[in-house]
Amino acid sequence: MITGDLNLFSSSKLLRHSLSTPVSTILVNLELLSKTKQPQLNFTHHLERALIAAKYLKSLMTTNANHKNRFNLKTAIREITTIAHRPSSDAHLLSFLKIDEQTNLNGNKLYFQESLICLLNNAFEAYDRQTANKLVVLLVEKEQQRIIIKISDGANGFLQLCEKEDNYLAKSKKKNGGMGLQFAQTTLKKYFDAKFNIQTYQHKGSTIIISLPLA
Repeated sequence: MITGDLNLFSSSKLLRHSLSTPVSTILVNLELLSKTKQPQLNFTHHLERALIAAKYLKSLMTTNANHKNRFNLKTAIREITTIAHRPSSDAHLLSFLKIDEQTNLNGNKLYFQESLICLLNNAFEAYDRQTANKLVVLLVEKEQQRIIIKISDGANGFLQLCEKEDNYLAKSKKKNGGMGLQFAQTTLKKYFDAKFNIQTYQHKGSTIIISLPLA
């Protein structure tokens, strides 16, 4: 059962959005396992992805917002990129982790991961369906005593973008396209004291910049 603060799943749309990514990862990788002709080369790779997604799915259903601890940032990001990876598709995620193995954050690890997965999914979904080679770039680096996370896409950009009460309100061509952004902002600001900045250009793409204090 889901415990604690239910703001993570404040609507059925967010719930479906949260569950669809790990479930899809599990199904796709198990399907690839069943079809592989060289199991000795591909078994471990696909099984690892399926297991990480399954553990993440379990965490989604048992998380408690009040559970906070120090977690390793590089490990958390690697799990995110594993779950967000889209095999056998024209969507590509490039990640650059310019942080050391000892970099940590304080807070609820699952809330952090779910917010970033939501933003990555939104970046992929910002592209038109017919677009080939949908590229999303994830950059994580350290600047003084803060962590800077940048998520960039080359899609159409937001149609409307305004700032209200320190939150960005965005509208894209996609239905409910700004919902994920608002969810991620609310979650990361509330639980991680994050700061947001968004750069968006019509027909050229967008970059979301998140600044977080180190543990």
